[in-house]
Amino acid sequence: VSGLADRVVGGSPVALNYHNVTPPELYRPWDRDIALSMQAARLQLGQLAPHLSLGVCVSSFNADDLGRYGVRPCVVAPVLVDVAAFDDEPDVAVLDRLARHRDDGALNWLFVGGIAPHKAQHRLVQALALYRATYDRRARLSLVGRVVAPGYAAALDALVHRLDLSDAVDLPGSVSHAELVAHYRGADVFVSLSAHEGFCVPVLEAMHHGVPVVALGAGAVPDTVGDGGVVLAESNPAVVAAAVHRVLHDRPLRDVLACAGHGR
Repeated sequence: VSGLADRVVGGSPVALNYHNVTPPELYRPWDRDIALSMQAARLQLGQLAPHLSLGVCVSSFNADDLGRYGVRPCVVAPVLVDVAAFDDEPDVAVLDRLARHRDDGALNWLFVGGIAPHKAQHRLVQALALYRATYDRRARLSLVGRVVAPGYAAALDALVHRLDLSDAVDLPGSVSHAELVAHYRGADVFVSLSAHEGFCVPVLEAMHHGVPVVALGAGAVPDTVGDGGVVLAESNPAVVAAAVHRVLHDRPLRDVLACAGHGR
C-alpha cells in the first residue's frame, strides 16, 4: 500500500476513473479478507488523492465521495450501457420456466447482482416472505449473480430454508448473457434493496425491458433511477412488500413507470 502513489505517479498529470469502494464495515461480519481489501483500497485512495489532476466518476454519489479526499475537479460521466445487447435471443429453457410460473399465477421478482452483504439479498428474501404471507402466496424471487462472499451466501441460503422459501427463491448463480436476457423478459418487477451502489447498471437494464423498478434510495440509486421507478426511504419488509404490491397491481402506475424507464 505504502508505495502505490510512487509507482503510479511519475510527474505527469493523472486522472482517476473512480467507481467507489464498498464500506469495509458491510463485509467485516462476513468476510474479513474482503473487508481488509476494501480498507486497503481506501488507504490507497488517500495516497493517490494529492497527486490526482482529475476525477472521472459514473455518478454524483461517487464524485462526492472522491471529493472528500480533496480531489478537484471531479466530473460525472455516466456508465455507457449497451441496451441493444439485450435484444438478443433469450435462453429458451429459462424463459419457458418463468412463463410456466406466470401461467400458474406467480409474479416474478428479480434482482441482479453479486451475492454479497452490501447487496442485501437477505432483505429481499424477508420482503418476499412478508409479501407471500400478506398478498400472494405464489410470488417468486430470482437472485441472479455470482457468489462474492461465501459466508454471506451460506447465511442467505439458511435464511431461505428457515422461511420455507426453497421453492420460491431461485439462486441460479452466474448466468450466461442469454439466460440474463430471459430473466429480465420473465420478470414482473425489479427490486433492489442494496445498501451501497456506485451506479447500479441492472436498474437501467430492467428499464430497457419495461420492468418496473422498486429500489432502496441508497448510494447512487436515486440518481440512477430518477423518475423511472419507485425509490424507497427504507428497506422495512412491510414497506417493500406494499410498494411492490402497488406496482404489480396498479396498471396505470406500471405504464407510467415503464414509459419513464424507457426515457431514462
